[in-house]
Amino acid sequence: MILPHPLPGKKKVADTIWGAYSSQSDDELDRMWRKQQKIEGRLGEHWRRPKGMSHCTYDRPVAALIDCEKRRDEAFAVAV
Repeated sequence: MILPHPLPGKKKVADTIWGAYSSQSDDELDRMWRKQQKIEGRLGEHWRRPKGMSHCTYDRPVAALIDCEKRRDEAFAVAV
């Protein structure tokens, strides 16, 4: 049984009150910070290689972190 929408033809309440997801309003610096936090979550504390992770697998996120920091520095230099 399919129930009708309580307010047919109306937008969701979240769309009308808050507008959009917070990530949709992020600029390039915010996206780089978010990406760095996501990558750091996969690594150990202070970017240490987690036990059981091979060196080749570890090198990829470290390279991505270095690239992320480089791009964030470039974007910050443009913003300032």
